[in-house]
Amino acid sequence: MGFAVYHSAKGSGSGGGLGSHIDRVEGKEKSYPHADPDRINDNQYFKVNDYCKMSFTKAVNERIKDGYKGKTAIRKDAVKYITHILTGSHDEMIEIFKDKKKANEWIKANYNFISERFGKENIVRFTLHLDERTPHIHCVTVPLTDDGRLSAKELVGNNKKLEQTQDLYAKYMQPLGLQRGRKKIGVKHRDVREYYKDIAEELKQRKNKIDGLDSQISELKAELSGLKTKDVLVNIFQPKKKLKEKSSEINELLQKLAGLEAKRAEQSERLLNTSLKLQELTGQTKELFKENAKLKQTPKIILDQVNKLVSGSNLKFIIENGSVTIKQTNQDNKRSKGMSM
Repeated sequence: MGFAVYHSAKGSGSGGGLGSHIDRVEGKEKSYPHADPDRINDNQYFKVNDYCKMSFTKAVNERIKDGYKGKTAIRKDAVKYITHILTGSHDEMIEIFKDKKKANEWIKANYNFISERFGKENIVRFTLHLDERTPHIHCVTVPLTDDGRLSAKELVGNNKKLEQTQDLYAKYMQPLGLQRGRKKIGVKHRDVREYYKDIAEELKQRKNKIDGLDSQISELKAELSGLKTKDVLVNIFQPKKKLKEKSSEINELLQKLAGLEAKRAEQSERLLNTSLKLQELTGQTKELFKENAKLKQTPKIILDQVNKLVSGSNLKFIIENGSVTIKQTNQDNKRSKGMSM
């Protein structure tokens, strides 16, 4: 029995890159580099509600506008959406999608899980990707509570609540032959830079492993080629016993080659998952930097506008040591008085 795989992440930016990745937006192929162009049309985009018919950013904003009942303004750095990756072990997922009826049951079970746990009215994307190695659903929900608050903390929760979510997902997947993975213990939070560093190192190690496997595969293929041409074809008139030994050696090398290629495929999948994780984090970080840059410029823009309004007077507003100060200057600009605000 294979494993049910569920992963979630929070998002606070505009989500433009994520939307392009999920929707496979034409002209934005850089957001989905691992998708097979010949299979993009196999993807299924489920319009489970009106929000799923809108562009990604608009869908998130409209759902918040319609459902938010809080009394205070929403902070610019507030978590506005949660992404969910819903899939399972590769071999089991391939088997499920060989049977159309079973595949539909799996899709429906995932929809029921998201609806129960995060609210069907909060779904802004529910997309089945079949153009990558393993079939998976990419779902996005807006973290609105039953009483209309925007709270990812309440919906996602702490480690205990995350475990409960994994348990619930396993419950929905069990009838389809997928079981819950092992529970992790001793999880601790890390600094963002440290987390990025770890992912980059993991990426580097996986690439090195693949390079090493490629080298071994090339050597084996060369050895096989030599055995087939030199030792078998040239020496075809040698005793049958020697030919049998060579054939056995070739078969042994072929089995070894198959094992190495299987390992390479596994490492490639892990590399893909790590790359996607790093790509998603990079996109979120860029959005945060953009927001931060805007916030830094805001006070200066406001002061410039104020100074235009008071132009012609002997007052000028400036920023000194992080605070706004009024400078009062006489007509010949020889004296000035400072008044702090």
